[in-house]
Amino acid sequence: MSKRKFDHKIPVEFKSVSLASTTRIGLAVSRSDCEIDPTDIFVNAQLELRLTCVPGAKGDAACQEVMDCAELIVDGVGVIDSFHTYEDRFTASLVFPSDSVDASLLGRFVNKTGSLAFTKMGPGTVHAEDVV
Repeated sequence: MSKRKFDHKIPVEFKSVSLASTTRIGLAVSRSDCEIDPTDIFVNAQLELRLTCVPGAKGDAACQEVMDCAELIVDGVGVIDSFHTYEDRFTASLVFPSDSVDASLLGRFVNKTGSLAFTKMGPGTVHAEDVV
């Protein structure tokens, strides 16, 4: 998907990652950073996406190894499982089938800032076997 042009790109803060029959990562987006109505895009959505972050980008101490400073990228298709709105932000859980993403790489996104580039593919489902 490296040459894919996505319909939207928004800055996000990555939250916790959980592993089970699916892999899940939490996202938080500031309302001031989102130029689209999040309910139009994220409610019941399956997304073709690219998650990007630079580990040192959130004011972390200087990288101990050069590779720790490299941009991290995860491409895939995920489903928005839960979505919550607040006055200043919205949050969502993004779910992938466990074998479709590198969970150890995704774990390096936790508590970092980055971006979510995506195109809505259609309605979502939380059943791992139904995620394309």
